Amino acid sequence: MIANMCVMYILSNIGGLPVNYDYQKLVETMSKEASIEYGVFVDPNVINAIILVESSGNPYAVRFEPTFLKWLRRRITLTKKTPTLETEYYLRSTSFGLGQIMGQTARELGFKGLYLTELCDPEINIKYICKYFAKLLTRYRGEVLWAISAYNAGTAKQTSAGEFVNQYYVNKVQTQLNKHT
Repeated sequence: MIANMCVMYILSNIGGLPVNYDYQKLVETMSKEASIEYGVFVDPNVINAIILVESSGNPYAVRFEPTFLKWLRRRITLTKKTPTLETEYYLRSTSFGLGQIMGQTARELGFKGLYLTELCDPEINIKYICKYFAKLLTRYRGEVLWAISAYNAGTAKQTSAGEFVNQYYVNKVQTQLNKHT
């Protein structure tokens, strides 16, 4: 119930976009910009595959972390009021929008929006997906699978068997990529 109240608050402040929003042109434009900025090729097909795995193409997708829900419950219990999002400290570990970008990651990449919920705007979200993925490609010297793994896990790590720790996620992105290329 608490999470639903917060989602309703977030959605009421975004407004306007249909869930089946066509984001393909944005992905192409933003991936080109990120490619130029970071000096690596950001494949729009990989970004589309990540979007499909992360949110199924839903720009309003929001994933709350347990620390946020704990803070929200405490706030409602103490104040007996519906929470406002005047502070976004606890939203930093919540992920938003098409690419499920975490608030803290977006801030590190230069997001200057007043509210982290602005990350549900497809244009803003795709911009930061592409920037983050380009940064990961740079870190992992163009190795796409390593960048995909790190996109999900924060850092790409392999087991002694040579698989990624989050191999299931990497496989899901590869499956989406194969379907749409």
